Amino acid sequence: MRIRFAGFAAILSVIGFLAWLLVGQPGRSLPEDPLAGSGHVRGLQERPDGSTVACAVPLTWRIARVDEEFGLSTAQATHALQQAAALWEEAVGRPLFAHDSIAGSPIRFVYDERQARTRERRRVEEESDKVSERLEAWRAELDALSERLSRVQTDYAHRVRDLQQRVTSHNAIVRGWNEGGGAPAEARAELHAAERALEAERLELTEQQRELEALQREFLDERERFGRKMEEHQRQRDAAEEAFPTTRVESGGYREAVRTQNGRIVSVSREIRIYRFDGPNELLRILAHELGHALGLGHTAVPGTVMSEEFRHARSSGVVPRIQPADTELLRSRCPNL
Repeated sequence: MRIRFAGFAAILSVIGFLAWLLVGQPGRSLPEDPLAGSGHVRGLQERPDGSTVACAVPLTWRIARVDEEFGLSTAQATHALQQAAALWEEAVGRPLFAHDSIAGSPIRFVYDERQARTRERRRVEEESDKVSERLEAWRAELDALSERLSRVQTDYAHRVRDLQQRVTSHNAIVRGWNEGGGAPAEARAELHAAERALEAERLELTEQQRELEALQREFLDERERFGRKMEEHQRQRDAAEEAFPTTRVESGGYREAVRTQNGRIVSVSREIRIYRFDGPNELLRILAHELGHALGLGHTAVPGTVMSEEFRHARSSGVVPRIQPADTELLRSRCPNL
């Protein structure tokens, strides 16, 4: 099963091209073919079109190998397998698989550079997510500062206009008295008091202007720093896209060996290998896909189905996979009795 990763620019891209491996890491030998030396045997081969002997249920399985680098216990792998089997069984309403820890067909988790690259991609994505969160918090602070600056500017403009109107009114009164020969003592006292009040407000506005200018400088400096950090973050994202280009990566495979006598199939040896997964939901989907091959199913061209040849890795892979109508239709056409 292949996974096509979504672009990193949604936040980050994904792992680079890794060659398809029929074996595990160098130095790790293949399991012996259980049918070797018994009649005519076709060795373990990839079966992307599904098992040669389809619909042979119940199929028994066991977890035979989990490389420790996956950080997955045998019990956890077994639970994931049971969940994947349950997806199919709930869709068709009958048992299809059984766990047999001794005689069941093996499922092997083989660690190689595919999973290593998956982990590295995830690490880069998580680091980028943290930077993005900090930048979003910073942006919110800038927005709050901008709103505060706007309020101060509006208040200052209103106070300036009000003061100008009162100064104009005061000057008109003074001119009136001057044109009439001068104001009496009581009126002059009131005019002087008004002038002192206007001057005091002018001084307040001068101080407010200084505060406004300081706030404007703070906002502009902060916005400039934010812009530089955003550019740096974008460069890091671009570098991640180059390091992890969108590509197809083999995540698992179904293999089987067939023994024939006189041109007839007398037994089938099955095996599933898991090479990479990013989280429990991807593992569940990959296992369900390979179990579908074991049932005899090939690929469907319908996007989003379990039996699709590839699916696009999503950063927010919180959606639990489920058997789609196209999957059950594929099973119905291949195994009508099921």
